Amino acid sequence: MIREPEFAKRVAECREKRNLSLSECARLMHVTRQQFGNWESGLCKPKGERLKQLATVLQCDSVWLQHGESSELEQRIENAMMLMRAVVRDLDHIHKALGENAKKSRGIADPAICTLSDVHDDRSGGPNTCQPNSMNSTNNSNVPTPAYATPTIPK
Repeated sequence: MIREPEFAKRVAECREKRNLSLSECARLMHVTRQQFGNWESGLCKPKGERLKQLATVLQCDSVWLQHGESSELEQRIENAMMLMRAVVRDLDHIHKALGENAKKSRGIADPAICTLSDVHDDRSGGPNTCQPNSMNSTNNSNVPTPAYATPTIPK
């Protein structure tokens, strides 16, 4: 019974593209011809290091070999990358707003000295401290409130 038909097609396609026989691939993989034939016919598929080795022999990407081009894994990776880019944009915007507000309200000559690691909610510090004007304060509406936790540092 064929359990992995799409995987089998990808293996056969790559092997034929490289003009390799089943025996040559088996020899390069250090497996029997029958074992390689089982992979190519979809009866089973290698896992872990064997899968990486197969991808190397067939000169293809191991994720593509295992999941195909339109894989759920690729979509999940792309979604995660989009989320990370959005978080970086938000943090950059917050960092710039905090730097500008710190410079205006505290007389700080260089807003670059106020970094995200300096942000805390204590408003009692001296003029050269990097206090964020409180992320929840209504007086500083140009500082966005992030959807994630406000960073804090110990005193």
